[in-house]
Amino acid sequence: SLIKIYGHGGKPLPLLNSDNLYFDIPEVPIKVIGGEDGSFDSGDYILFYGQGVMGFDEENDSHFNPYSNETYYFITANGAPGLRIGPMLEPSGLVDIVFEDYQSLKYHESDQYSPAKVGRRWFGNRFDIQNQQEYSFHFPGRISTYPIQVKVRAAAASEVPTSLQVSVNGTSVDPLNFNPINDPTLLSVDSFVQEFQLSSETINVAMSYNNSGNPSSIGYLDYVQVTATLPLRGNNSTFEFYNEVAATSTGIGLYQISQAQNIQEIWAIEDPIHISSKLNESESETFSFKTVLGTTTSYVAITSGDYLEPTRPDNYQVVNQNIKGTLFNGPSGFQDIDYLIVNPRALKVS
Repeated sequence: SLIKIYGHGGKPLPLLNSDNLYFDIPEVPIKVIGGEDGSFDSGDYILFYGQGVMGFDEENDSHFNPYSNETYYFITANGAPGLRIGPMLEPSGLVDIVFEDYQSLKYHESDQYSPAKVGRRWFGNRFDIQNQQEYSFHFPGRISTYPIQVKVRAAAASEVPTSLQVSVNGTSVDPLNFNPINDPTLLSVDSFVQEFQLSSETINVAMSYNNSGNPSSIGYLDYVQVTATLPLRGNNSTFEFYNEVAATSTGIGLYQISQAQNIQEIWAIEDPIHISSKLNESESETFSFKTVLGTTTSYVAITSGDYLEPTRPDNYQVVNQNIKGTLFNGPSGFQDIDYLIVNPRALKVS
C-alpha cells in the first residue's frame, strides 16, 4: 500500500508559468496486481498510465516535446499510502448518444533541421534536390462514410516566392504558398486543413515543391497529420480512443465496444492524476460504459498482457532534495532572488 509513482509525464510544460497545474512532481494513481497479500513479490506488477513525449501538443503545434526525448517517472515505497486507480463513476439516466466508433490520428513528423538556428521549432524532410515526397497512412477497417481530415504544415527559405503542391489520394488541393525571406524573417510558413470523402483504407499524401527556378530555395516539411474514424472494437491490443462528437454534445453518452472479450478494463485518462476504470468482469463480447458529454475525455482499452514496460536508467537513484526549503532564505529570513541556475552535479563548483 506504500508503493507510489510520481511524474509529470512527457508533455511539455505550458509556455505560461501561470498555466502550470502542478509545481511539485504529482503522484499518479496506480494499480498493483498481485499485492493483495500485503507484499510485493515475484510475479506481482504495477500498472499506471505513463505519458510519453510523442503525441500532438496544440500549444507547440507539434507531435514532439521540443525540450526532451525521454519521460521519467519516480517510484518509492516510503511514507503514506499511495494513490490507487478507483472505479469509474458512471452517470445515471437515459442515454442521449451511443458511440460505436472513434477518431484515430496518425502523423509523420521528423525534427532534423532548425533553419532559423534559434527557437523550439524544428523541421524535417527537406525539399531541395529531391523536390517530391509521399507519405502513406493505413487505417484498417476505416469507416468510409465519415470523411478523413488531413493537415499539412511546411515552410520554405527562399529569396523568391515558392510553393508546395499537395494531393491526397490523387486529389489536388490549393498549394501552400511561401513568401520570400528578408531579414529578420528567416522562414516562411504555411499550412492547410481539409476534409476528404474517400473510400480507401490507405491515405496517400503526395507533395511537390516548386522552387520557382531558384536552386538555392529549400522547402521543409513540418508534419503531415491524418485523422480517420474507426469502429470501436477490440483488436487484441491496448489502444486509446475518444469521439470528437462527445465534446460538443450535452447529456449522457454511451461508448459501446464490440469484440471486447479480451479487453480487461477501460481507463478514463483525460486527467492523468485522477484516473478511473471500469472492469470487464464477465469478459463480455460487447462492453459499454456511460459518460457525461461536453468534455474531451479520452480512454484506454486495456488488453491483458499488452503493456509497455518502462526501462530503468543506469543511474536510477535520486538523492532527496529540499530545493524550496532554504533556497530563498537570507540572513534575515526570506529574500527574493534575481535568477536561478539549475545544473547537473558534474557542473557544480567544488
